[in-house]
Amino acid sequence: MRLAWWGGTFVVFALMHATLIWVFIVVAWVFYRATRWAIRVDRARKDAIDEADEIAAIRRFHETLDGTLDKILRKGEK
Repeated sequence: MRLAWWGGTFVVFALMHATLIWVFIVVAWVFYRATRWAIRVDRARKDAIDEADEIAAIRRFHETLDGTLDKILRKGEK
């Protein structure tokens, strides 16, 4: 009777520890995937900002070029 009780207690503790280890592994994996996702989102956001800055710079350049050409053409008309 006493041996069966100790055996059952051991099995229960072994299963509890195995479950806790698996829970720890799953939680660590979820944190890892969440971190990777956050890094990917941050990189995409920075890339989008950089691309928008490049587009704005190109537009400013074209506006300046158009203004300069207009001035040159107006001088030629005089």
